[in-house]
Amino acid sequence: MRSPKTADLGLLYKVIEQGQVGMIAANATDGVLSKMDLKILEDDRHAFPRYEVSIVAREALLGERPEVRAALNELAGKFTNARMQELNYEVDVEHRAVGAVADGFLSGAGLK
Repeated sequence: MRSPKTADLGLLYKVIEQGQVGMIAANATDGVLSKMDLKILEDDRHAFPRYEVSIVAREALLGERPEVRAALNELAGKFTNARMQELNYEVDVEHRAVGAVADGFLSGAGLK
């Protein structure tokens, strides 16, 4: 067995694509996962914490602005890891503006 290597997070997919490593630890919502031919292994021993899409807001904000809670409730169930991969790919790889990607998502989800 070879020794583990470390790489800058921004280079993880480049080093696996170039064959410099055989496996990487990635995030479930990384955009390039939706485009690369990689096998995502099941963490059946729970070595890593679960990484799931979630919406987070400060309770104080929700108390001060009830309309924020209502807007966030409309988003409930609309995000999956696969969808976040696609959105992150648009931003991280295709260099589309976050606002434009968000607008497209909202329109596609019937929220705009």
